[in-house]
Amino acid sequence: MTKEEMEKYFFSQKSVEEIVDTATIVVDTNVLLSAYQWKEAAFREVLDVLMRASKVGRLKIPFHVLEEFMDQRPKLITAAIDRINTDIYSKIQKPNNLSSTLPLIGLLSEHSEYIQSEEKYNNSYKEYRKKIDELSSKLRSFFRKDPVLDSLRSIFEVSCFTSIDKTDSHIIKEASDRLVSRKPPLTGGDSGKKENMYGDYFIWKDILSLNDDVIFVSTDFKEDWYHLDSKKNPISPRRELIEEFYEVTRGKTCCIISLADFIQASAPTASEEIIINLMENQTLNTNTVTTESTQSNQTNQIFMLTFKPNEKNGFKKLAQDVYSFLYFIHDIKIFAHSDIYMDPHANKYEYLYIKFKIVDGRIPSNTLLKGLQNWSGSGKSSYQLIDIEEILNAESIEFTNLNASYN
Repeated sequence: MTKEEMEKYFFSQKSVEEIVDTATIVVDTNVLLSAYQWKEAAFREVLDVLMRASKVGRLKIPFHVLEEFMDQRPKLITAAIDRINTDIYSKIQKPNNLSSTLPLIGLLSEHSEYIQSEEKYNNSYKEYRKKIDELSSKLRSFFRKDPVLDSLRSIFEVSCFTSIDKTDSHIIKEASDRLVSRKPPLTGGDSGKKENMYGDYFIWKDILSLNDDVIFVSTDFKEDWYHLDSKKNPISPRRELIEEFYEVTRGKTCCIISLADFIQASAPTASEEIIINLMENQTLNTNTVTTESTQSNQTNQIFMLTFKPNEKNGFKKLAQDVYSFLYFIHDIKIFAHSDIYMDPHANKYEYLYIKFKIVDGRIPSNTLLKGLQNWSGSGKSSYQLIDIEEILNAESIEFTNLNASYN
């Protein structure tokens, strides 16, 4: 091996900040599919960044990404309609008639006030049901005219490209050999799929054809693209991919980053609310988008929070912040926490354990930590949140349920 051939093992790639204004931007399928989960402000911010890159020729979307997007889009629309039915419509209950339930109410002097309140509620109930029906109908119309697809159309038309023929036997052989040898991005994450098992390689092959510094924006946090810790949280992009890109392009840099990090680098004035919204919805994986998983796939997660109380009520304030953050940002209503655990030998740190159920996915420890710090303004309140670590079990910990249905 020559000195030049060894260079890929030792080079230091450029940082995102160094190339964010000049590099070619490539987006993964999951980034575009996440648009169906964003709030309007986040949608507009991301669309603006992609539009600007597209207009100057710096945005490249592998054609395989477009195909995956079009394949998964109907499933996300269907899942949204199902959530209306299961999480909203089916839970709207009309109470029994007051006069039927409590016949003696007519004996009370305030009888007319109660009946008037009941009528107001029933009218509101009917109006809300009507609006939910309209919303469900509008979502169904997305199959005919989809505002997300319409917004992305010009970007697809200008920026889609491909350097490969996916039916070429040589390309298929390359992908197959790569999967057998577990070479990123085919380390086995998609090997169980009957279709699209080589999808990541097709995208990577297009990226390798770009003779320029590249920022690949992907929220597909699996071992095909990232080194993961024992809790399956992403630590860093696979070094093998960085080295391969460096070698093929003769010295160029490929940065693989999340959407939230990309927007923070590209639009530093973006609000914290937008960044948090992107963080909360960037774990969507194109391999698991199905209406079935959206309806029934629940995961229990347990975390240990390390914090330093600044005031006597620091523990209670932290528990309140955690609950409100999970409730309003993640829509998690089944939540429990432990009492505090103290370690007098660890800089007076204290520990709080929390557990909750989440539908369709997991919350990485670092996402929870950043989100909570932004939510509570950690360090300025009655406590300082130091770290959050996910643990596999907490059999010795006693929890206080904030929802009686937790089991």
